[in-house]
Amino acid sequence: MYHFLHQVHAYDGDGSSLFSKVVYRIQHGAEDKFVIDAETGAILVARGAILDPDRTQPRTTDYVLEVVALDGGIGESQKHTLALVNISIIDVNNKPPVFLDPGTVRVSESIPPGNFVAKVTASDPDQDDDLRYSVDGNRTVARSEEGALVKVSEHDYASAFEIGETDGVIRLVRTLDREVAETVRLVVVCEDLNTQQGPRSASATLTIVVDDANDNDPQFRKPFYRRSVPENAKVGMTIVTVVADDADKNRTITYSWQIEGNTTSLLLLDEETGEVTVGSNIDRETQVWVNVTVLATDSGSPPRSSPVQLSIQVLDENDNAPQFINPPSRVVVREDAPPGTTILKMSATDADDGDFGLITFLLDPKSSQGMFKIDPETGDLVVAQALNREVVDHYNLVVEAWDNYRYGSATGGSRSTFTQLIVDIADINDEMPVFEPRSGCTMITEFHPAGDTVTIVRATDADDPEGENGKIRFNISSGNEKNLFEIVPVDRHSARIVSRAPLVAMYDNYTLMVAARDLGVPPNEVLAQVDICVTDYNDHPPRFVSPDSNLTIRVPEDATVGSLVIQVRAVDDDQGENGAVGYRILKDTSATLPTFGIDAVTGAITLLRPLDREKQKLYELRVEAFDQGTPTPLKGDLDLTVYVRNMNDNLPQFPQDELIVNFTENAAVGVDSLVIVDTIDEDDLDLEDEVGASVCYYIVGGDILNTFVLGKTTHVLTVVRPLDREEVPQHLLWVRASEDCVNAPPPVTSFDSKDNTLLQVVVNVNDLNDNTPKFSRKVYTGGISTESAFGLQVLELTASDADYGDNAKLVFSMEGAVLATVSEGLDKLRQEPFLVDTNTGIVRLNFDPQRGMKGYFDFEVSVRDRSGAGDQARVFIYLLREDQRVRFVLRLAPDEIRPRLNYLRDYLSNVTESIVNVDEYRVHETQDGGVDQTKTDLYLHFVNPADNSVLDVPQVLSTIDRNVHRLDHLFKEMNVLDTSQAHLLGVAGVGLSSDDNLLMVWLVGVVAFLALLLVVTLSLCVAQRAHYARQLKAATATAFGSNESVLNRNPTVPNTNLHSVEGSNPIWMNGGFDNEWYKEEESLRYQAFVQQSENQDSLDENAVNSLSPPPDHHAPYQPHSELPSSRENSNSTVASSARLTTQERPSPHQGGDLHHYDTYRSNLHHTFKKLANPLITKKLETTEL
Repeated sequence: MYHFLHQVHAYDGDGSSLFSKVVYRIQHGAEDKFVIDAETGAILVARGAILDPDRTQPRTTDYVLEVVALDGGIGESQKHTLALVNISIIDVNNKPPVFLDPGTVRVSESIPPGNFVAKVTASDPDQDDDLRYSVDGNRTVARSEEGALVKVSEHDYASAFEIGETDGVIRLVRTLDREVAETVRLVVVCEDLNTQQGPRSASATLTIVVDDANDNDPQFRKPFYRRSVPENAKVGMTIVTVVADDADKNRTITYSWQIEGNTTSLLLLDEETGEVTVGSNIDRETQVWVNVTVLATDSGSPPRSSPVQLSIQVLDENDNAPQFINPPSRVVVREDAPPGTTILKMSATDADDGDFGLITFLLDPKSSQGMFKIDPETGDLVVAQALNREVVDHYNLVVEAWDNYRYGSATGGSRSTFTQLIVDIADINDEMPVFEPRSGCTMITEFHPAGDTVTIVRATDADDPEGENGKIRFNISSGNEKNLFEIVPVDRHSARIVSRAPLVAMYDNYTLMVAARDLGVPPNEVLAQVDICVTDYNDHPPRFVSPDSNLTIRVPEDATVGSLVIQVRAVDDDQGENGAVGYRILKDTSATLPTFGIDAVTGAITLLRPLDREKQKLYELRVEAFDQGTPTPLKGDLDLTVYVRNMNDNLPQFPQDELIVNFTENAAVGVDSLVIVDTIDEDDLDLEDEVGASVCYYIVGGDILNTFVLGKTTHVLTVVRPLDREEVPQHLLWVRASEDCVNAPPPVTSFDSKDNTLLQVVVNVNDLNDNTPKFSRKVYTGGISTESAFGLQVLELTASDADYGDNAKLVFSMEGAVLATVSEGLDKLRQEPFLVDTNTGIVRLNFDPQRGMKGYFDFEVSVRDRSGAGDQARVFIYLLREDQRVRFVLRLAPDEIRPRLNYLRDYLSNVTESIVNVDEYRVHETQDGGVDQTKTDLYLHFVNPADNSVLDVPQVLSTIDRNVHRLDHLFKEMNVLDTSQAHLLGVAGVGLSSDDNLLMVWLVGVVAFLALLLVVTLSLCVAQRAHYARQLKAATATAFGSNESVLNRNPTVPNTNLHSVEGSNPIWMNGGFDNEWYKEEESLRYQAFVQQSENQDSLDENAVNSLSPPPDHHAPYQPHSELPSSRENSNSTVASSARLTTQERPSPHQGGDLHHYDTYRSNLHHTFKKLANPLITKKLETTEL
């Protein structure tokens, strides 16, 4: 490509185009550097021409071209002209500078910054050069003494030099370090700032060799040395060798201690090798660490040195035994200190270290007797078992301290020491005083002097006798109500019981409870019984108590010898022997020989001789009771009259079996009483019997609580304890009448109406209104839904009154207004939403709930009796949706569930923390609509007590699932089979209303009836169609099996059951009608037909074979030529039948039986009549067309 420089233009005035055409050429001065376009005169730079003045010899910047313009003339006629073109070459700075070889320079590492290092020079052939020098740090490299490359990150050697930008002088700007970089190949760059083309810079490498100077201290190979040496190590044992290096060249190092002293005397240091050895005995207990400083010095001038720390740990040897630190010799611990109580902390030290200095405390088991133990690590001495000072009051413990016990006890590598410790057990007042055993009663007379000692009581206390715990004080705590005795201390363990006053007439057995109390805090006290018997002086005579007065006794004349007449009893107010009573009968003045005898001890008077009333009716006896007193016994007497009576054959009898009486409850004792009816005696009485005769009444049964008392002779029944009708509404007493007023009759366990000596007294307790009615619950809850009907029984209030009759009649009422917390729907309500039945307590719904209502009702109810006393309760009734009920299925019948509903409800409430209401329970309904009498469906809803909102079923079921472990007992007890969401209940008030139920039942019934009717109709249609189709096919069959019939010509007749011969058509079969005529013809035609058709194909196989006419000429068969044609048979069944009638009618001249002919004709006519009207009878519906 040519570069255009200039264009010359010449003009030729010739008119001819040939001669006026001008061409150009360079005549001179081009020097092969320029060319010209011959036609245009454009001067161009020749291809490959070099115009750079710096590359021409000599250097040329101006060229003069002689350009010739020639016209188109030929030969000599050609004209030309000459023009000079001056071309000046503008020099372009396009050559890089050129360095002179910098060579190598040596620089001492000790020269300070700023000194001259070297100078580099570069030149540029361009005229307008502007050179600048710099150091290329990226290409500058340095090597260490070993020839290894030095990283710039380790030592920035390039920045140690700077170069003059214009003069190329290199100076030192930072101290050199030969030990890091001994040779630096510094790359210097010279850049021509005026370069317009081509490279503008050049580089050269200056090698700088750094000479060594003694500028480095010796450096130890480790910053510090740490070694260990066992104490008591042998002298000369090598501990460590310290080594130092010097970065400077050709330097030798010597080692020495920086400071000489006692420490360094333990060690030896080799100056040349730096080996440290043991110099003398080392004791770890004196010096645990040996810390010295080793100095390394080089051979430079001046010499340089550096120190290093040498730390030598002296390893311990077990050469010291443990030592207790201020061990106590005695310590006191309370005897009630519980096991685990820390008494003190033993401390010991060991100069050794590590396991050798680790102390383990042990306690000699023999000295501690197992009562104490010590913590082997902490030295805590603690109580191991319960202490008892009364058993052991002190212990001499041996406490041992061992070092290295874990590892050295078995190998003998442990050292030990011990100390003795006396543990005194401090007494606490834990022992009760113990009385000295006593036996029997201390006997004194009632004349015992006041102030004299009666007896001495002693007691001991196992507590410390020197302390207050072992000192005892005595006092009389009880039994001295008459203040007859007092107690006087003798010493710390005994006291005297003395009489305070004379004991005359105070004879008795006294039981004093004497208390022995120690002086501890708190004190212990124990009681002992001290029996003191004050003996009596015989100053009271015996007195009779049974009988307590003179008495007449009836004895039957026939009484046997030895029988008991009466037993007397006397008492003596004296005591002991003075009060011991004996009996005797004084001499009987009315009889020569004694008739009666008496037991001196028991007082039983018995008959000694037979009685004879005719000889003597009355006996006068004086019974004497005497005591055993000394010195003079005392006595008392009783007069008895024994009347001998005739044999008493009849006992006294009550005139009635039962006596009913009414007593009022809570009446004062003695207010209510009753005289029981008299008895009758059927025995004959004489005058003597009437005198003094008596009947005694006894309560012999029924009065379990001892509420009544009956006068034995007065016959008055009296209440001795207030009656309570609520406790016992009726008392039964069984009273026996007896003539024996001395001996009470035995008790009876039941009333015998046949025993007339027994009377049953029925005591009815009249009720007083003394009880207040009580609700069975303080809070009643129930639920209704928005579908509940008006008048629905929501719940029933139950209350009880312990009274009876009218006093127990209760009246229920609503207190105050009903508080309704309902979302909407009560604005127009003018009456109370609920009514309470005053007699039954049933709460009924008194409004129609509306859909969308939700919330609850709250009101107070009360119950009162006729006196106005009563109780109050609160009622909550909740509105719920139908889908908020939970159904429980229980394997119990409804009758079994009913009495346990409250239990189940309360149990669920406690577990779920909800209010549980029972909506309904009924017999379980199965999935197929049946009922299971053994199961019950129980419908409940749950209410959140916090906000009185009805809980949704998923939330209830989730709560039940979470508490299933707590409900397991209930579910097993109540046989709960399933819990699920209840279906909508179709009962009034709990689901659909009654009208909705009735409508729903009608709708379901109508739909079911229509569906059933449709099924029946379709079935009949299908059945009739099948029957008619079969009859249509069978009707075309020939009645008499003619070979000319259509069926014989077409053998395929489907859906027929018999051969196409006589009797094959259902019209002729028994099922169609009563064809008695056929039975008559059976022997003539049908039997022949059967014989001929036995092995023939059936119409079930859709084939009918032709049958030959029977040989019997009397049979009503026609020749084939007389049968109707197939066309005629195809017209109609009736027509075919008509023609058949004509053809089959037999003529008299054929010789047939006239009777058979008439029968045949009559039946055939009847058949065609039915065929003409198929609705006449139902029999033809399945057999005829």
